[in-house]
Amino acid sequence: MPILKPFVIAVVLVFGGSHADGQETAPGLGGNNSSTFGVARKFDKLVTLLGDDVLRDMVCRLSYERFTPGRLSSALGMPEGQILRRINTLKGWGLIRLVRRDSATTIVEPLPGDGARTLRRWARKYCAEGDACGEPAATMTEYEQKRDFELTPEPRGIKRTPGKAPLFVVQQHAARRMHYDFRIEVDGVLKSWAVPKGPSLDPGQKRLAVPTEDHPIAYANFEGVIPKGQYGGGAVSVWDTGGYENITERDGEAIPIMEALANGHARIRLHGSKLAGGFILQRTGRDKDARWLLIKAKDDQANPQRDLVATEPNSVLSGRSIEEIAREEPPVKK
Repeated sequence: MPILKPFVIAVVLVFGGSHADGQETAPGLGGNNSSTFGVARKFDKLVTLLGDDVLRDMVCRLSYERFTPGRLSSALGMPEGQILRRINTLKGWGLIRLVRRDSATTIVEPLPGDGARTLRRWARKYCAEGDACGEPAATMTEYEQKRDFELTPEPRGIKRTPGKAPLFVVQQHAARRMHYDFRIEVDGVLKSWAVPKGPSLDPGQKRLAVPTEDHPIAYANFEGVIPKGQYGGGAVSVWDTGGYENITERDGEAIPIMEALANGHARIRLHGSKLAGGFILQRTGRDKDARWLLIKAKDDQANPQRDLVATEPNSVLSGRSIEEIAREEPPVKK
């Protein structure tokens, strides 16, 4: 029955061929050579022969970030049942573990040690250029040092290979003081500023933007609650996100975004759900006196009468308010 072969192979590869104790050993996790080779071969066949892009994408994402099964399902656009089946496969191979954070929340994360290292190795091999996987970024040392990743659900500080379309994100953050974090992708990380009053569509409003440490690209999808006692403890909402273009010029010549920021003046065009058109990041002062301003450019998207922070407060990812996220209520069904 040749028609059934791909289905049979897929079932055997995902669920068959385990040790007597029901566990298999992934490359680099010990065990005998035949089982190590067998798991690597299964994964290779699932990804390359049978085209299991979901399993590949799970490895890419789990190599650098923690997820709940529901959030992983949403991120990959697959039913949660199919995600759970693949989670069990990776768990059986000794690559990931499930950690119960509270009575209602279970986190999927790399198994510390060899499991995490194997996930990273597979991610480097199978993730396409621009996928979110890679090595810890030197520029995110401060980010890493400020956080205890055994306690906070925030993603680790992994630098991403730059993709074709850089992204931006604005996150509402109910920390000690409510503010908005404005972040743009630059050289594989998110350059970040804390904007106390949030972005404005009024070119006459020069919003203070306080530079903060670089964040990993994965942070653009982070929405949840940072535990009390941790750095930045409080609820975080993805208020807006999308792509952006660097439109900085000098004498008609394009200026790379890194150079523009180093010079203290960058012009970008946002393509978000709420924010659109030109924005300016302008530095004033030097050294300890340096301050940044976030200013809306005078263009067709400028609207001094429209206060987006007040009229459109909810997350563009989940539809929830910052208060609902703080109470850990489920996402709004669309």
